Amino acid sequence: MEDNIFSFGILFYRVLFNKYYGEVTFNTRPRKSEIPDNVWQLIQWCWVKERKKRPTIDQVVQEMESWISLGQFSLSS
Repeated sequence: MEDNIFSFGILFYRVLFNKYYGEVTFNTRPRKSEIPDNVWQLIQWCWVKERKKRPTIDQVVQEMESWISLGQFSLSS
């Protein structure tokens, strides 16, 4: 399950920013300056090396919903 969250972090980066970063590992990652702080923090949380410290999908969804409620992202039709 924790490996799926790591993969979600990669997918989220690629979809949100329409970028293919290549092979993302613990040694090769996107730079922080390319993305907003709150998004970077969530992606980093998904990529924590110790699997048991990664968020659950429920925690990921809750974090992303908070961005919408704070007006940081909007849902467009």
